[in-house]
Amino acid sequence: MDTSPKLTQAQVKYIQQVTGKFLFDARAIDNTMMHAINDIASSGNVESIYAVTIYFLNYAASYPDAKVIYQASDMILIVDSDATYSVHPKAQSRVGRYLYLENKEQTQFNGPALVLAKIIKNVMTSAAKAEVGALYMNAQEVLAVRQCLIELGHPQPATL
Repeated sequence: MDTSPKLTQAQVKYIQQVTGKFLFDARAIDNTMMHAINDIASSGNVESIYAVTIYFLNYAASYPDAKVIYQASDMILIVDSDATYSVHPKAQSRVGRYLYLENKEQTQFNGPALVLAKIIKNVMTSAAKAEVGALYMNAQEVLAVRQCLIELGHPQPATL
């Protein structure tokens, strides 16, 4: 537990502005920032988070030219799912998803269509259960995207 002094109202507002602005950027362009933003936003009202926020801003300033590249493809849905076990305070785990579209031969990589990085609310009792929880959470979201692609005229094989 962090015993640092509490933040001032001005510091809290500043951290909220930083996380709000960069959450949009992380979702749209640079998804490498997602976990750091989640950690900052969920860490509570302590002074050490202010230092972490400044460190994050230095990272963002050091890598200002993130790009996402999309190319025409066969619109085949591919999903990468992952989880980490008990890495967050209170024994919580994280789930990640990277959803993108590519060609039938899986030789053409596109930028992400949907990225997720979040904390699993339930406490998982093993790494395997965290992975299964991540698969379940990701499958719920992927079903809607898959159906949308089918209705747009892009038949889908089994989603990898």
